[in-house]
Amino acid sequence: MPARVWKAAFRGLMADDHTKFLADVTAPTLILWGTEDSIFSAEDQAALRAALPGATFIAYEGAGQPPAEVPGTDGRRLGLLSEAEKDAVVSAAAQSSCGK
Repeated sequence: MPARVWKAAFRGLMADDHTKFLADVTAPTLILWGTEDSIFSAEDQAALRAALPGATFIAYEGAGQPPAEVPGTDGRRLGLLSEAEKDAVVSAAAQSSCGK
């Protein structure tokens, strides 16, 4: 889907500032970003990293929206996390995909 479509779809979400909620995040957080992301800039990532100082950050050089645009990255980066962190990420993903 072209970036212009995504930008239009997320315009309202992007206008709202949800950064105040980031201080409440206690779960292990993995931030994946592509350096060619046409929606979220390097400045956006810097702000996100500042708001989530304990997060693991991985930038994919030349990629747009990882992990979808970086073959083989789905879940592979979970190896960077401890077993307890992995369990938390997998559990959160399972709950999210079940609509809970």
